[in-house]
Amino acid sequence: MSSASWSTGKGAAKRVYDELQKLQPYRKILRDRVPFKGDMKRIGESFQVPALLAQPNGATYIGANPTDTSLLAGQPMKVAQAIAYSYEFDLHEYTPWAVFERQSASGEAAVDSYLGLMQMAMERSASVRAELSYLRGQNASGLGIVSSVTDHTTYATIVFTDATWAEAIWWSLGPGATLDSFTTTTKNNATAALVLIGISPSAKSIDVTYGGTLGSEIAAGDIIYAEGALATGGATAYEMPGLIVQAANVSGTSLGLAVSDCPNWAGNTFSVGGVMTTDAIEFYIGRLRNRMVDETLTAYMPDLTWRDFSSQLSALRFLDDSYSSGTQQTGQSEMAYNTKRMKKVEFELHSFLFDSEMLIQSDKACKVVGSRDVKYGLPSRVIGGNSDGQGDLLQVTGKNSAETFASWDLGIVNRRPSTAVYLSGITH
Repeated sequence: MSSASWSTGKGAAKRVYDELQKLQPYRKILRDRVPFKGDMKRIGESFQVPALLAQPNGATYIGANPTDTSLLAGQPMKVAQAIAYSYEFDLHEYTPWAVFERQSASGEAAVDSYLGLMQMAMERSASVRAELSYLRGQNASGLGIVSSVTDHTTYATIVFTDATWAEAIWWSLGPGATLDSFTTTTKNNATAALVLIGISPSAKSIDVTYGGTLGSEIAAGDIIYAEGALATGGATAYEMPGLIVQAANVSGTSLGLAVSDCPNWAGNTFSVGGVMTTDAIEFYIGRLRNRMVDETLTAYMPDLTWRDFSSQLSALRFLDDSYSSGTQQTGQSEMAYNTKRMKKVEFELHSFLFDSEMLIQSDKACKVVGSRDVKYGLPSRVIGGNSDGQGDLLQVTGKNSAETFASWDLGIVNRRPSTAVYLSGITH
């Protein structure tokens, strides 16, 4: 194109977005397995999700001879409504209009290339945040617990406890991600957000820039959250309660239902205290069998646990009669465990779990509620577009720049937390 204009820039953005809709978003594991369908009815600000908490128990034993017998008092089944909220997330990116002007000499393809890169990056970033919230939302350990902090004057190194390290979280959020450090319910970094600038997998640490005095901003024992996910006073969360929180609720209240009133609403938790094995899997899902679970389960695990299971499987097959003079193959692209009643337990790799964690659940029991999955444009404009018919690229009022948005409004509910078990304390 001979010169850039608002309409041609927006036209290029629209074409690029239409193509990007066909591409696979980044880090979309739970979101693929529990897709958003938008068929759950919203009641006011919340969604009412029915849960069967007690089966019918109005039983009367008549005996061998049918006689006129008064029935015992009825004990009807109990169905309650879990209260689920969808949580809004907005991601925005500014682009000075001069960027489009400078690319105009190279033709429209240059603008398309830039917009393609930006929108793909935004889709990946928004999808990562949604996946993190699905799994880790409102988790008491956040994104990790600080073991130690070292000051390097211009930046600081945060080392995480072994039990709360998940390398993939930090690579997926990436440099530039902003973080908060909480001491119990108090936001410690009151001066400024922590900004991620580096990752060291071998040291289980990240590097961050900080404001103020380091000793007043981050301390050992602090819990790291994405900036803004938790209110400064710690009382209000701005992301959805994730599946870990729901599975680990064994005595408290979750989604408006108290375990003390509804024992079947309780999840299951165990501290493993060792390496995970298939024998251990059998033991923990045995707890679910006792709770009469008889459906396919998925065992979500981090990379190190996947590696441990892979090694165990390789060891079992080390001495067999499968020798061939042709090309030898080893390794496992998929793994599963066969068990009584539940048949196959699927093994699924999820790198957003801490190295010490594992989550086993029935994906069929989960339901996503909300208004929209990841979309471009302002929340009020994702369908109708803005004044000139497009919702994916907006001019910033009073500025010589364009702005694009990615937004979602979602929540996830495990309607049968009794079919889930959360495991911690796994070693390698």
